[in-house]
Parts: sequence; structure tokens; C-alpha cells
Amino acid sequence: MGLLVAVYFFAAFRSQAIGHDAYAYWAIDFSNPYGRSFGNVDAPGAYRYSPAAALAMAPLSLLPWPVYLTLWTGVLIGCLVFVARRWALAVCIFLGIPMSLYLGNIDLLVAAAVVLGIRWPAFWAVAILTKPTSVIGLVWFLVRGEWRKALVALLATALIALPTVIVWPSAWGDWIAMLVDNASITTHDVVPSAIRYPIALLLTVLARRRPWVLGVAVAIAQPVFGLRSASVGVAALGIDRTARAMNSQARVED
Repeated sequence: MGLLVAVYFFAAFRSQAIGHDAYAYWAIDFSNPYGRSFGNVDAPGAYRYSPAAALAMAPLSLLPWPVYLTLWTGVLIGCLVFVARRWALAVCIFLGIPMSLYLGNIDLLVAAAVVLGIRWPAFWAVAILTKPTSVIGLVWFLVRGEWRKALVALLATALIALPTVIVWPSAWGDWIAMLVDNASITTHDVVPSAIRYPIALLLTVLARRRPWVLGVAVAIAQPVFGLRSASVGVAALGIDRTARAMNSQARVED
């Protein structure tokens, strides 16, 4: 059923804004990376992630657009398979997932980073430097008394960001200004952030005993919440699997 939903979605909307979000990562204007991002949340080519992420994505612009879009879509599908495993097709029944793949958004990459971050906290840097409100997930480590893991995640983020802060400080100022500007635009936010963030924080705390809830919490905490961004919540499947494996390993070692 999930495969049918995905095929139907791609067929119904073929050629209409396919790769809309992926284009923003391919066509970054490094002379003014955030110029198209002020005053709107969905303009074509509007780049919204950190300067560090921009430099990481820079080599992608060397590829022809069709080649890039094909490879990028493959990466996102790979992230979905990694996170959901045998449920990868089934979860596509949730329309937000084929929508995210169609638009080429980074949602599923963020989901994969969160799952990896449960075992290796440094991977949280990927989520934080792209969707900064994902940082709420680090509270999960704190309520579990795993302060060191939270610190590792923050240090990894800082170390990745530091070189661009030194050589490209103006871009960081522009990014922060853009985030503040976009935060006031609520036309695409299904549930206002003032309601979502406290709920996400509460769920993160409750995830102490049920780790899979953390995936839902991070999805709710995304900068703009809608059908597409809710696909980050697929991380719940991978988190549950990883947490179970880590608990089993701990029992064996004991």
C-alpha cells in the first residue's frame, strides 16, 4: 500500500515542483546565500540551513541538475531504508514521506542522523546545523543522566561550525537574521511553534522510558511543521531498534 501511495503521489504531481527543496541545496548563491530566504518560507532556491551545511553541500553544484537530483533522491531513499528497514515501503502510506522525497527535502537525512545519534551523539550535528530546533532532542540525554553524550553532540556541532564562523562570520549573522525573520511567518505552520515546542519538550522527557517517542518529539519540534516535515518522525522506528540493541548489548556486558 505504501508503494502505491508513493507511486500515485509522484505520478499525480509529476514535473510540478519536483526537487523544489533539493534545488535550494544545489543552487546556493555563496555571495548572498540567504538573500532569497527572507520574507518567505517556500521561494524556489531559498536556502535556509547553516553556513557550515552550505559549504558541505557546495560540491553538489558541480553536478548537472538531473544527475544531482537522481543521486540526492537515492541518498534520501537510502536514509529511509536505513531508518525504517523492512517497513520502508509500508511507511510511505503516510503521505508526508513521498512528499519529502518528491521535494527532495533533507527531512529523511535528519531522521537518519537522529537515529545514528542515539549510539554516536556526534551525528546530532547534522540535525542541528540543518534544522536547529532539533537540538531539543539532546534533552533526552540529559533526563537519562547521559550528560557526556549531550556534550559530545554540542562539541561536534561547534567543531564543525567553527571554521566557517572564522572565515565566513557574516553568513552566520545573515543565517540567524533569516531564522528570526522566518519564525514570524506562520502561513505554513500547521500548529504554531508556541504550542509545538512545549509539547516536543514534554515528549522528549517522556521518551526517557520509551525512546521511540524521541523521534516524534523531534518531528514536532521542526522549524516549520506540516505534512512533509512530520516525516522526520519515521526516526521513531530506528530509535526503537537502536535502543533495544543497545540495551541488549548492555545486559550481555553486565
